[in-house]
Amino acid sequence: MNSLQNNRQRKSYEVSELLTGCLAMFLFKETSRNAFNNDIKEGHFKQNYLKVFKLQLPHMDTVEDFLRILQPEELEALKAALAAGLIEKKVLRHFRWLKKYYAVAIDGAGTNSYTQNDVDESRTHKTSKNEKVTYYYHVVEAKLVTPSGMAISLVSEWVTNDPDRNFDKQDCEQRAFEKLAVKLKRYFPRLPLYILADGLYPQQNLYANLPK
Repeated sequence: MNSLQNNRQRKSYEVSELLTGCLAMFLFKETSRNAFNNDIKEGHFKQNYLKVFKLQLPHMDTVEDFLRILQPEELEALKAALAAGLIEKKVLRHFRWLKKYYAVAIDGAGTNSYTQNDVDESRTHKTSKNEKVTYYYHVVEAKLVTPSGMAISLVSEWVTNDPDRNFDKQDCEQRAFEKLAVKLKRYFPRLPLYILADGLYPQQNLYANLPK
């Protein structure tokens, strides 16, 4: 984590402390950054956090400030490196099919919905019969999955469509998958895998960039 760039002017915390604080907010199922900040003020909470993670616990506003300037590509490369580390250390070896292939599930999912577009007009959108426009963030994920129910994200690709076009789920997900396949091959070029996907994906041109 500390290999990631830290372009903040004030560097009271290491990158590992900022990212672990972000992860902890979700692991502890906090309802908001403010709720987590209130928990941080409790003495026993901070002591237990230090015992578990051996790291300082930053204020969540500091975490947000860092994530806003962190390049998404850096975070994605870190995620891929962590997953590759598990594979190299043979942690997931006994989950392979035919003692060779790792199962990778690919699918799209919606993450958030809004009444307005973002400043870059990158959100997909749908228009209802009464002309109400709803904006969405959708993502296509490639996850290494196991029979035990474990799912480890390998690479992700945000779904976008042209600002003047209504959201076409099939077309947008297929185009996002083409970019995701390139990432999957870049980060895991020699990973023997088999794809788990629904009927949207089995098309010859979509698999050209997958690892062989």
